[in-house]
Amino acid sequence: MTESQWQPQARAQARERAATSSCMMVEVTAHFRFTCTGSSDDGRERTITRRSRSPTYVKEILRLQEAGATEEDLHPVVAEAITESYFTE
Repeated sequence: MTESQWQPQARAQARERAATSSCMMVEVTAHFRFTCTGSSDDGRERTITRRSRSPTYVKEILRLQEAGATEEDLHPVVAEAITESYFTE
């Protein structure tokens, strides 16, 4: 079943559960570059899959999606969510 086939109420309920439980899996492909001495400065691509732990980011991502945001529009919010859950643990 595709997203366009979901009943609007079922979609709204799923989004509400995600927003209130702060449970959303986010997968991104990131390009890391290292510039410290003795390290190769060749960029490395990594896939990061993390559960967003902050309901603030989950709500913002869902709000932007509902408003018709593009993937590029979501980049700053997803970057903040990944930074919080991946780099600060």
